[in-house]
Amino acid sequence: LLFLTLFTIGLVQAQSVQKFAGRMHPTSMNQKKSNSTALKSGVNVHSTATNIFTDNMDGDNSVAGLLARGYRTYFRGTGGPGLAEEWIQGDTGVFYAYNGNDSSYVASTFQSVLTANDIDNWLVLDTLNITAGNVFSFVCRTEAFSSFPDTIRVMYNATGATLPEDLNWVELDRFKVDTTGIWTLKAYAAPTTSATGIFAIRHAVADGGPLGSNSDYIGIDQIEVNDTTGTVYTNDDCLGATDINSLFGQPLGIEQVAGPYDNTTATTGPLDPTNGFECWGEPDGLGAAPEINNSLWFTFVGDGGNYFVESGTCAGVTNYISDGDTQFALYTGTCGSLTPENCNEDGPNATATVYPAGFSFGTTLGTTYYLLVDGFNFQGALSIGQFCLKVTKLASIACNDASLTFGAITNTPSLTCFGDTLKITEIGAIAPNTGSVNGIGWVVTTANITGSVDPLNDPSFLTSYRYASPAPDTITRIFINNLTTGFLAAGQILYWTPVSFGNAVKNTLAASFLQDLTLDPACTVSGTSIAFDLKVAGDPACSVGINENSASSEYGISNIYPIPAKTDISFTITAKQNSNLVISVKDNLGKEVSSKQINASKGENKITLDLNNSASGFYFINVSGEKGSYNVKFVKN
Repeated sequence: LLFLTLFTIGLVQAQSVQKFAGRMHPTSMNQKKSNSTALKSGVNVHSTATNIFTDNMDGDNSVAGLLARGYRTYFRGTGGPGLAEEWIQGDTGVFYAYNGNDSSYVASTFQSVLTANDIDNWLVLDTLNITAGNVFSFVCRTEAFSSFPDTIRVMYNATGATLPEDLNWVELDRFKVDTTGIWTLKAYAAPTTSATGIFAIRHAVADGGPLGSNSDYIGIDQIEVNDTTGTVYTNDDCLGATDINSLFGQPLGIEQVAGPYDNTTATTGPLDPTNGFECWGEPDGLGAAPEINNSLWFTFVGDGGNYFVESGTCAGVTNYISDGDTQFALYTGTCGSLTPENCNEDGPNATATVYPAGFSFGTTLGTTYYLLVDGFNFQGALSIGQFCLKVTKLASIACNDASLTFGAITNTPSLTCFGDTLKITEIGAIAPNTGSVNGIGWVVTTANITGSVDPLNDPSFLTSYRYASPAPDTITRIFINNLTTGFLAAGQILYWTPVSFGNAVKNTLAASFLQDLTLDPACTVSGTSIAFDLKVAGDPACSVGINENSASSEYGISNIYPIPAKTDISFTITAKQNSNLVISVKDNLGKEVSSKQINASKGENKITLDLNNSASGFYFINVSGEKGSYNVKFVKN
């Protein structure tokens, strides 16, 4: 069953939380960190380009060693120099090199300044004969899970000048160093041609140092400058998007699977879009600050058909992505100039514990599409690992297709007492799949709107649930009558109505609730409205906790859990004296579904009864003995 967010002001589906222990700011540049990684890991850089310059940093990476290899190093921080030079040999007590010997990388540390001061350490390459578009690349990282925002700036100077004070430096990028414990590839195109072009890397941090708030330790490895001719991009980049055309154009209803793919070492890139992923839920599931992190790219050409695409596991997966938690963004256009088409955080097959992205969409014949697959970032805890892509061709279902149906709808009784859980299950719904946004949703109204083609603009409209696209085999809607949703107050009759729609338009890319869409009345129809009488606490129609022999009963029931019940119900029987009791669960009609006899001891007696063979609905716990009887009502989902 789908677990769906009830209302825009209500519940939001929770993401699993990974917590990491904090750490003290290091006091010695040589100390081994408690959360350091002990494995070499990172990107694999594949290129057939001609190397103009390459240094795998296997040499002496002290300042003296760097100068001997043609680099220039400059300290331009404040309050220093500190206990360490501006650039030092890699420290294996913090992490290992990207390649070569364990310490064969160059590092810059917070110890390069004193107390709390600004760090600005320059590593300047020798002059090179550069053509515009040549690619400068390196890999970098910091300590795994570091809480300090170390930053790097990437510079280019076409004049051959090396001093930091020269006014011809052009900043190509500045970024916070990745803290996931992996080596991250960074690559930049030279903006201009120069026979004396120079690239530089700066560890530049304000308020750094041993007593500062923003610095720790960074490593640089595998520095290259390449002629881009023949460059092979990986699917970490839009330009290297993996071709998945083979998944499309296959027989109807037959799931096509590709993978596994692994986003563990994936990074962001200069051609990554800045929009089109507004529906993602970072940082806490509410979507206040969605961002691209460990992303992979895929591409295909539309054939005019309708498809459902989602992520998941498949044969060959040995390290399934954390919580299965992917998120999708679909684009058309060209890399660097992409147009958003669709977005999804959790697809229709997401559950309470696994969150694969997925959506249905219609393709345009001959149009090139790009699918961005990202791992969810829950407050710094990235979803990384392997996943597969699954594509199913859908039958084209027109707005007036004879096969359209709301399926079988089951629900709890219309009387919904205070504290009860209202639950509606829909099985076998078939909705139109015309247009890029289509599917099925539910609305809540104050009046019967059966058959409405414009439910969102009906005067009785109150709110909606998240819509599902495509219409799933089973969909469940839940509401608890506990006054937590102010405008759905107890003491009134409200109506729940399914809505089937196609050709809808998202009002924002983050649209997830039915009311976030503009519906096409020519392709929208509302099903049968179901009325629910929401009772206030203490309503006489809701007999909860009836003591059938209130004057003399010596038994009580307490600590009932779980609420609502599922496979069993547990509770505590309190007896004033030892006695023989019959304990049973009965439905609304008095039919017994489970029972047991006990010799109750004086005091508390813990009881569990099996409910596996009973349907959803209202039930009563009944305790009977020679001193009287006692009933308590509960609901089972």
